[in-house]
Amino acid sequence: MHDNAPSHATKNTSESLAAMGIKGNKLMVWPPSSPDLNPIENLWKIIKHKIYEGGRPFTSKQQLWEEILTSCKEIQAETLQKPTSPMDARIVKVIAKKGSYVNISENAEEQRIVMVLDHPGGDRINSQRHRLVHLQSICGQIIMAAPISSPQTYINEFNSKDYFETYYAAGSGMMIGEWTDFVLRNLHETFTIGGIRGDTLLDFGTGPTIYQLLSACEVFDKIIVSDFLEQNRAELQKWLKKDPDAFDWTHIIKFVCELEGNREDYEKKAEKLRSKVKEVLKCDALKRNPYDPVVVPPVDCLLSCLCLEAACKDIKSFCEVLKNFKDLIKPGGHIVLISALNSTYYYVGKTYFGSMCTKKEELEAAFKEAGYQIEKKRCILHVWINQ
Repeated sequence: MHDNAPSHATKNTSESLAAMGIKGNKLMVWPPSSPDLNPIENLWKIIKHKIYEGGRPFTSKQQLWEEILTSCKEIQAETLQKPTSPMDARIVKVIAKKGSYVNISENAEEQRIVMVLDHPGGDRINSQRHRLVHLQSICGQIIMAAPISSPQTYINEFNSKDYFETYYAAGSGMMIGEWTDFVLRNLHETFTIGGIRGDTLLDFGTGPTIYQLLSACEVFDKIIVSDFLEQNRAELQKWLKKDPDAFDWTHIIKFVCELEGNREDYEKKAEKLRSKVKEVLKCDALKRNPYDPVVVPPVDCLLSCLCLEAACKDIKSFCEVLKNFKDLIKPGGHIVLISALNSTYYYVGKTYFGSMCTKKEELEAAFKEAGYQIEKKRCILHVWINQ
């Protein structure tokens, strides 16, 4: 790791590092003009200050070297922690200043980085009633802590078009690629090889999206979509009615058709999904009956993607929502959740919305308390830097 100083980036230096096996993914790709991303620079400054304190002169290399050793030994652990602990905050500031120098002491405590790496597992949790297929999207973000946004904030400020453009638009959406591949492949497997099928699927917190339903429409006769926001429900209705202004999901539909071995039939796939969606309902995760005053008969499968983290302020309220969901699922039915771990916010346009920050172990404990049995877990490390 180095900061692109000329002495570090010369041909001779690069060749010497390569000869020692330090090349490729063993050598960090470093943005230009970014010394603040390397905390060793701060340590050199501290050492130099101690060595030359008071304008102290040195008459020989040996005398200088001895003073360097003495100064290094005098450095306390707290001194080393100061430039290293706020690295996440420094990264955010360097990005904001396009690689320029930053003040590392300013508001460092307000920012933090969360990055979790996990591997697919197969833990079993005993249950008497329902089964859970939990696909965990483990997101590492350079983030700032944010409270859960109020329902009124969502009503007033959530822009469905900005959400689609930010995360799912062809060629530019932040979710397009590794994340959507992970989710779509696992949903395809869940609703085909996994054998989860039946009469009715209930999608809770659909948002303005349809990607999560493309595989399910092959194995369920009826699909109910639902969302808290009127603007999201309106976008779903546009797509269902083939409105010219509806969001274009062609790239996603083609990908799922390719998974199913028939990429050319993407238009038929879209029509099949449209024909299976029978209702578009309003839902509220925080109500005992999320569809009050409507009573939704128990379904074979409840699907929820990236929804509950935005509605629940903590793991306790998350667990209560899971308990309420049990009334919406037939005995022996399934719940399929796609969730983000360790993420504290997401943004739509220029508006930031808070997200429940939780760990995998906390979610598993919540499922256990709510009475679910985990059949499958799949995890992915997905990292992005919000500018």
